[in-house]
Amino acid sequence: MIASGESPVLAPLNPVEELLGGAAGSLPTLLAARVARTPAAPFLRWQDRVWSYGEAWEESLRFAAWVGGALTGSRSRRVASFLPNRPETLWSWFGTLAAGAAYVPLNRGHRGRILADMIDRSGATVLVTDAAGAADLPDLGAGGVRVFLVEEWDEVRAHEPALPVAPGPGELAELLYSSGTTGRSKAVELSHNQLCRGAGWVAWSLGLGPADVFHAWMPLFHVGGQVDTVLPTVVGGGSLALHPTFSRSRFWDQVEEAGATVFIGFANVARMLCAQPPRPEDAASTLRVGMTGAMPAQLSREFEARFGVPLLDVYGMTEIEPMLLPAPGETTPAGSCGRPNPDLEVVVLGADGAAAGEGVVGEIACRARRPDVLTSGYEGDPEASAAAFRGGWFHSGDLGRVDEGGHFYFVDRVKHSIRHRGENVSSWELESIVESAPGVAECCALGVPAELGEEDVKLVVVAADGALDPDELRRWCEGRMAAFMVPRYIEVVPELPRDGSGKVRKEELR
Repeated sequence: MIASGESPVLAPLNPVEELLGGAAGSLPTLLAARVARTPAAPFLRWQDRVWSYGEAWEESLRFAAWVGGALTGSRSRRVASFLPNRPETLWSWFGTLAAGAAYVPLNRGHRGRILADMIDRSGATVLVTDAAGAADLPDLGAGGVRVFLVEEWDEVRAHEPALPVAPGPGELAELLYSSGTTGRSKAVELSHNQLCRGAGWVAWSLGLGPADVFHAWMPLFHVGGQVDTVLPTVVGGGSLALHPTFSRSRFWDQVEEAGATVFIGFANVARMLCAQPPRPEDAASTLRVGMTGAMPAQLSREFEARFGVPLLDVYGMTEIEPMLLPAPGETTPAGSCGRPNPDLEVVVLGADGAAAGEGVVGEIACRARRPDVLTSGYEGDPEASAAAFRGGWFHSGDLGRVDEGGHFYFVDRVKHSIRHRGENVSSWELESIVESAPGVAECCALGVPAELGEEDVKLVVVAADGALDPDELRRWCEGRMAAFMVPRYIEVVPELPRDGSGKVRKEELR
């Protein structure tokens, strides 16, 4: 048994090592190395325009020159962005890092007090947004934050490209705010080397190369848009087909127009595509692989059988992306998210803090095998940092198990697990079962306070055809799961609330 997730099958060489000529580096050196190798190769496809790697880097270095001047004499060398997916988001991100500053991308969905708090905590003296975003900004008062609109990009293009700075591998590259589902959003510290090597392992797992075109819709303020989409494409030398957001109606047309070979999405994306009427050309697209997270085995099999595209389940979070992923050339068991990132030691911990046995559900935790590959903590929150790294391990807050072959399985979020009559109910497992029921498009399982203590199980369901009988669904459940899992309450709603990456906002439902 490989209870601690030892991973002898995985290749020891991260692709960025060959690109950088060493085991550690920074994002500016990674980008410069790619441009030096393939300056004329296409990098970004946006609407009717294509930028080569060389052109993209020039745009970024012009921004580095502009922002370097804007930061002169400022209280900190930090740049925040409040941008949707668009080319200038990439140039601002790359250019900020090339100027030796730290980047703080803000979720475009935030408003009011939460957004004001994030801007204040970011320490940024420059905030890049567009006209629509500026209209949603809170009153910044006399905080000294300069707002720059991308509609004024000609001001950036008037600058000569700067010489890029090469930060140390362990220097702060970004602050990314966690979702804050259990309290105030935490400012996660990410180093340059962590982003570089994480992207390298994703590129390695997906087998990315120069011929690949990544269908990129994941928000660029999200770790999935950065470490799972943009940066692995840079490592492999392929191109991005960038879109503002995911479009169910346009997805297959977008794939065909760009010749996309890779896509990314959570289970909701696969469900939406499977729910569309069958087409004769379903299995004839240019896609060769999809990257997913927390994908139910049955849904994965349905998708692969219909569209002929294998789905690779990758597990991670803002603090460490990826933590677990499939190894190329190895058959990963259905429902598994693979093996540990080779830069990490990963374990499933029991309630006593020791490694759990084979098949036993516990908390997924990890620790670094190399310097600067895991978050250093949460800025301004030493208590949360200490709690996350207690006992020498980084605690994920997620439940999982590991099989005898060392393959890991995600079970549920610790805070989403439902405690009912002395039993722990996995909301993820319950949802996976119910979503196979007739008339159910998707659902969300929650724990709600019970009269006698602990929790009762509640399902929030979206009907496939707009109508669903809760009593019939409950009877369907009774024959397919343990009695303690059968929901006491069922609510039918038109749709589930989601964040920008497509994840259900369970705290809002709760």
